[in-house]
Amino acid sequence: RYVIRRIYDGEQWNPFLAAPLSAPGVDVKQGDAIVAINGRELTPADNIHEALLGTAGTQVALTVQNGAGPRRTSVVV
Repeated sequence: RYVIRRIYDGEQWNPFLAAPLSAPGVDVKQGDAIVAINGRELTPADNIHEALLGTAGTQVALTVQNGAGPRRTSVVV
């Protein structure tokens, strides 16, 4: 699984540097594991970059999990 080690905040002065996981309403925290992208479960053999290929500028559904169990959130990448 892909564990989120750090969530970057965007530099507000530069619109070309996005920080999708720090956007308002995105329910993702440091320490969460990304377990699925757009409903497709990720396995240790999967490359997360391949799962996100071609999604720039679109809304992506993430399923993340921590000790409390899985939850879904949406993010624009």
